[in-house]
This record gives sequence, structure tokens and C-alpha cells, in this order.
Amino acid sequence: MTRSLVTPPKARPRDRVAVVSASWAGPGVFPDVHEIGMRVLRDDLGLIPVEYPTTRLVDASP
Repeated sequence: MTRSLVTPPKARPRDRVAVVSASWAGPGVFPDVHEIGMRVLRDDLGLIPVEYPTTRLVDASP
């Protein structure tokens, strides 16, 4: 069975986007850089970032 890749539609202002730290807690190590990214999502792109609860936690359990 061949599965085809599904491409979601482009995000538009007021869309909610998930923010996760999949492999390590970069936001916990570099919080200032993370805040800049969050600000760009909110203010420049008009998106609503929704952070996974452990995104900023260093040594969090997967």
C-alpha cells in the first residue's frame, strides 16, 4: 500500500500553531531566542502559538 504525503494548507493569521521541542529543550537553554521566535509568530505572522507543556523544560520526559 502506497501512502501519499498530505500537505496541510498554509497557516493564516489567527491560526493556532503547535510549538514543541522534539529532541531537546532548546527553549529552556536559550529562552531569549525562543521568545524572539514566539514574538515573530504572534506579532509578525499573526499566528497563535500554543506551547506543549514541556517545551521549555530541560531534561523533561518524552
